[in-house]
Amino acid sequence: MDPLVLVVDDDPNAAAMVSAALGAEACRVESVDTCVAARARLARELPAVLVVDVDIAGGGWSLIADLRADERARAIPVVVSSGGARPGDPAAPGLGFRWMTKPFHLSQARRLLAPLVRAARDRATDAAAGGATKMAGARASSGEPVHEGIS
Repeated sequence: MDPLVLVVDDDPNAAAMVSAALGAEACRVESVDTCVAARARLARELPAVLVVDVDIAGGGWSLIADLRADERARAIPVVVSSGGARPGDPAAPGLGFRWMTKPFHLSQARRLLAPLVRAARDRATDAAAGGATKMAGARASSGEPVHEGIS
């Protein structure tokens, strides 16, 4: 099955931009517009990549913190998408994520997200073959800030 990219954003244009940016990748892009819907979706299936607008109602930062606290999900690469919050935001210490400042350009989103999707696909292929997997995004799961992205 193709990797899932879950977009948590109440702006349908931003979700459509992520989907368009990943159009050439073999992945599924789904979007939800609330943190409640995101939690329900995460309970059914963990994504390969999570894109979160931290300004969304219901608390994008708390959604990321809960993901990092869940042993099954803490290594999932998280990309913060925000027009208001900025890197270094005091709400985000130790959450380990990548950053995409709104408004973002299609090519910028592709440059940041496509390698994360490819790494997830490679891990799944490696795991299916019985090999050892290397956790892409391990820096993000360590709790240390990941200073890569676009702004």
